Amino acid sequence: MAWKKLVNLNLFDTETDDNHTKRNEILSTRIFVVLLILFLLLFILYQLLTYHSTLITVDKPTVQQYKNIEIEFSNSLQCPCTNISIPYKEFANITAKFYEICASDFISQRWIDYLFFENVSYFYQLDFRRSASSKFQLLRTLCQQAKVMTDDYLEEFYLEQLITNQIISNRSFHIQVGAFIDMYKRKITSVWRNSLELIRSTTMANRLFSAIETRSVYKIVYWSPNVTLMRMAEIKYHGGASIFSTFNCFYDNFHLRQLPEGIYADIDRYDCAGSVFWEEEEEEEVCMRGNTKYIDTDFFVPGMNAGCTPFESLLYSTNECLLDETCINQLIPYMNYSLIKNNSFTALKTSLSIWNITNENLAKELFIEDWIVTISYENYFNSCQPLFYQYTHDARPSFYEILIATLSVYGGLYAVLTLIVPNIVTFIRRQKRTESEDANIIQIPRLARLRISFRSIVNVLWNVNIFDSYSSDEYRRQSERISTKIYFLLLIICLIIFTTYTAIEYQEKTISIPYPEQTKFEQMKNTSLKNLQCPCDRIATKYSEFISFNPIFHQVCSGISITDGDYNDILGLYIYDIRTNFQVVANSFFEILSALCNSSRETVANNIGQLTETEYVTSEVMEENKFNQEVISFLGLFIDQTEKSFQEQLNLLRKVIAGNKVRYAPRGVITIDDEILNTVMLDSLIVYNNSVCSCATDFTCPQQMFARHTNRSENINLPGIYRGCYPIDMLFLSTMECFYNEPCMYHIKIPELQNFGYYTKFKPLEYNETSRYGINETLETLIGNLFIENWNENYSYSSYYNQCSPAYCSHIIRQRLGFIDILRRVIGFYGGLTIILKILVPSLIKLLRRKSRREIATSTRNRIHQLAQPLKIKLIQLNLFRNRSTNPEKLRQQILSTRLYLITFLILQFIIILYTSLEKKIRTETIVLKNLNHYKQLQNLYPNSLTCPCVRIAIEYKQFIQINPVFHPVCSSDFVTQEWFDFLYYTGNEEEQRFLFLVSAQFQVLSYLCNLTKETLDNNLLEFRSKKLTSNRMLSSQLFENEITSAVNLIKKSTPRRFKRALDLISGIIHGNFFITFQQTNWKFTYYNVAAGSPYYTNPVTYKNNSCTCGTSSKCTETSKIDGLLIGCYPLESLLQSSLKCLYNQTCLTSITELTENNESFEILSTNNQLYSIDETVQQMVDRLFVIDWFINQSYYEQYFKQCHPTLCTYSFISTFDLLRSSTTILSLYGGLTIILRSIIPLIIKIILRFLRRRRTTRQISTLEISN
Repeated sequence: MAWKKLVNLNLFDTETDDNHTKRNEILSTRIFVVLLILFLLLFILYQLLTYHSTLITVDKPTVQQYKNIEIEFSNSLQCPCTNISIPYKEFANITAKFYEICASDFISQRWIDYLFFENVSYFYQLDFRRSASSKFQLLRTLCQQAKVMTDDYLEEFYLEQLITNQIISNRSFHIQVGAFIDMYKRKITSVWRNSLELIRSTTMANRLFSAIETRSVYKIVYWSPNVTLMRMAEIKYHGGASIFSTFNCFYDNFHLRQLPEGIYADIDRYDCAGSVFWEEEEEEEVCMRGNTKYIDTDFFVPGMNAGCTPFESLLYSTNECLLDETCINQLIPYMNYSLIKNNSFTALKTSLSIWNITNENLAKELFIEDWIVTISYENYFNSCQPLFYQYTHDARPSFYEILIATLSVYGGLYAVLTLIVPNIVTFIRRQKRTESEDANIIQIPRLARLRISFRSIVNVLWNVNIFDSYSSDEYRRQSERISTKIYFLLLIICLIIFTTYTAIEYQEKTISIPYPEQTKFEQMKNTSLKNLQCPCDRIATKYSEFISFNPIFHQVCSGISITDGDYNDILGLYIYDIRTNFQVVANSFFEILSALCNSSRETVANNIGQLTETEYVTSEVMEENKFNQEVISFLGLFIDQTEKSFQEQLNLLRKVIAGNKVRYAPRGVITIDDEILNTVMLDSLIVYNNSVCSCATDFTCPQQMFARHTNRSENINLPGIYRGCYPIDMLFLSTMECFYNEPCMYHIKIPELQNFGYYTKFKPLEYNETSRYGINETLETLIGNLFIENWNENYSYSSYYNQCSPAYCSHIIRQRLGFIDILRRVIGFYGGLTIILKILVPSLIKLLRRKSRREIATSTRNRIHQLAQPLKIKLIQLNLFRNRSTNPEKLRQQILSTRLYLITFLILQFIIILYTSLEKKIRTETIVLKNLNHYKQLQNLYPNSLTCPCVRIAIEYKQFIQINPVFHPVCSSDFVTQEWFDFLYYTGNEEEQRFLFLVSAQFQVLSYLCNLTKETLDNNLLEFRSKKLTSNRMLSSQLFENEITSAVNLIKKSTPRRFKRALDLISGIIHGNFFITFQQTNWKFTYYNVAAGSPYYTNPVTYKNNSCTCGTSSKCTETSKIDGLLIGCYPLESLLQSSLKCLYNQTCLTSITELTENNESFEILSTNNQLYSIDETVQQMVDRLFVIDWFINQSYYEQYFKQCHPTLCTYSFISTFDLLRSSTTILSLYGGLTIILRSIIPLIIKIILRFLRRRRTTRQISTLEISN
């Protein structure tokens, strides 16, 4: 039954009785169904094999939602941040775990006081008790400064901003942040190591004199009641089986070969001025224990070693004894001199695995045992606060999308096939039917036959009627033929317009190229492809992978650097000579030169090492021009920073030493004219220079150096070589002229000693014309440039590209649709359009050609009633399924089908319209940018998508921002001038001379601090101004403001802290080494015996009625005659605790001048516009670098806009309703939906009516049976 119905299926039934026509209709149905199914299957298969891009948007995503899609859609994922600048403190936490020693009893004041003894200089040089207090004060300084430095750098780290417009992936986030943290850790340790090494080598080479010296000691050469001659005697240590096998600190690279320290209980006062038998026979009886070979220890203290200075002693030592309670208890009985009665100290609990690690190795790592780093991607994500994320999903269409597309094609395909198939079948079957008849017809010429066929076609087309109602009314049939012509005309016009629009419409498509070579990437970059993205497979690359250095140092560091005692014999000959003889100080000169060369090399090596280990993080491949610009800028900044950082540290070190008037151990004999040697010894500060310049007020005092031969009495000047107040100043004052001059070098080498080994290797330098330095170049210039001739920096973009190794490159292309896609859209559009036209055109023609009727004057209400009544009847009787049938039952069925069809169709169409209207699509527009106001308007409208490329992508900060600090008026006053220093020093009366000497020294320190802080700030601001803000697009005002504010705040906070750390570290090391000042304000010289060869001892100075000793604290002070000014152990520490309020008061200032023999007047400081209290201490001023205000230009964003100079802007927005696209989609679906509903609805109505009819019949039968 079903098969029979299927075989006889007739979709083109005209209810004709003609068997031939009936047969045509059945054949057409079969062909139609086959073709329809075939085409639909092919279309569905095409859909299944085709990928489509779909924009998916998720509002207010969670971090888990983002993680779920970030990897799969990384190349198209966009997730703009609300907060584009996020401090690292929001998502990262770093905790430094320090070694236990830095929180133990052994750096406490109680332990230091317990170890200290005022007669500590009496102990033997290798006695642990001699250096113990100094050693642990230095350890405390290192621990404290390491903690302060770590805390400061971590605070600066937390102020750093992670600036991202878009959320970065979890993997990229951890790599990028981890690399930044590792770089920061290396930066801290590198800066710390460089500072320690510079202080260590410079103080050693400068031969600063300690109260507990292990290198040399002052000894009496001749004593009389009126005059005493003294000189510096070197301490030598026994180093072999023979008593003549000795070594010392001056000729063995400043090392004592790590001689162990112990307890020498039988030596209460070591009375030898040196450690070997003296050559002078009269001294042999004085120093009976001069040879260290015959000095025995009670026991050695495990891990404790002696060095050339207390600082070296600390660094060579380990904490082995401090880990052992027994060792600590063994020391206690030998500290019977201590005033501290509580001798209970807790041993370290640290693992024994570090018992043999030296303090030097611990100090190199800032005493940090471990770094505890916590990074939270969730906190970063929450701080970013993304409002939405969106991505393009390239996938095969879903079932719903295939269904919609198939429906749209189905409608057009149905319409086309219903039009074509019946006509083709009819034509073919009619042709076969007439072939026999045509055989009997007379042959007509081909041209005539063509004319006849053309006329027939024209006649058919002219009279075609697709709206045939089979009416006999000629007027109605004419209207139908007109409607047909209008229908075809509109159909053709609409199809041409739609096809043209579809054919020229561009669509964006993402193209991916896997593993592109560098040449391919450059080709794509030069082509200016849209949204070209090439993510790095390795987003973090060490600089060492593409940057290399091969620095060439000046030959002065290798050509004339003399070490290992080459000048030992010279000094023996000229030990009693005057200080301006170069041969007397040559050893110091070359020691410092060697130390600075080594320090420069280490600084360069450390900084290069830090740089090369730093990771260069790029999420995408950077184009070569931008890469070159960034690397060149970066390398220039790196070199400049390295040089200036070294200069700052060296200048600070020199001026702190000079400002504190620290004593150094000079060669030669010192004459002392003092009747009471046992109270104090005051020797003059170096020399005067023709009574014009004194080291007491100017540490840069130069004096021409000369050489003298043993067989010649005259002095031979050495061109370009000058002596300064300290050995290091010789280098800063001298030039290299003599070292290129062979006659000059001849006098330095001393011909009388030509048989010694140093003579042959000490040769003049050979001048190289390619050198960046001239013959007369000062050594100060070379030192400032780290002695580098050429950095020889090289970088390779190819190496960078290979390390980046992009897995793919993707870009968006705009292309027209393919033929199949155009055909699919046209067919779909045709299906809906033909049905709409079939409905609209006949009605419109009927309205235009309605027969004229007699107009009857009626009221508006009647007219409405007259119009509504027929409309109501027409709607009730509306039949969209009419055919030639006149059967009332079929007509009723058709009307019901019409009603159900309209209801279903309207509901489905409403759903389609709603879905189409709400569907989101991203659109991009380009606009010419007029000015900054125009940019701000666009930024307000499209804050997340606006992009305005900069003409200059790398802009130095100095181009758009100016920072001008205002310094404290004291730094430009009379009180920091040479005139004021000399006034205090030279004009004091005899009674006040010592006090005014101390006052002059403090004001010199004030001048140094002003200059140093200004130099530091200028260098840091110069560094800041030379940095570049690199961005390929114009930054929004908020992002730019955050960037600038963060950078400026970092400068304001980091620069003063950096200066204070360096100042405190140097001051702490100077104090911990017990370096003596020339004024003996911290330690004083004493003697026990005045016989020739007897040594001088030292004792600490006390302040505040002996309640504070300089042996355990550098901050001991007491009030002076000047209001607010304190005096104490060191001029620097005293000044820092003082205030300058006297300088604001004329009466107080007059009291200072009255102490002198000169009535010269100086202008007091003004209190006008004073932002800070006049009672504030100098330390408070230093903590802000003497800056009282900051001025920053307010128009920097406008200047930045001018430098960026954007001309075009692009912005994207999400379009939720596109009238043309929505209309074409609805039309496409309309056709298929109409045909499907027209096919299904009548069948459903037929089934329903058949069911109701059967039910009614059943009821009637049941009623009859009941009645019967």
